[in-house]
Amino acid sequence: MVKIYRWFPSLKTDKINLRWAVIEQLALLLPTTVTAFGLSSASTWIKKQKVFVRES
Repeated sequence: MVKIYRWFPSLKTDKINLRWAVIEQLALLLPTTVTAFGLSSASTWIKKQKVFVRES
């Protein structure tokens, strides 16, 4: 995590952007696998947000 903060010092307070920054960095190394993982985790997060909005 320290290395990521060195790459993206402005993301220390923004966990969502930090997560996307991590996914993007990994995607540079493992394009197909990590991109698929990123998309699946993003869709899961979006579904959770929709459920949260409906309940509130």
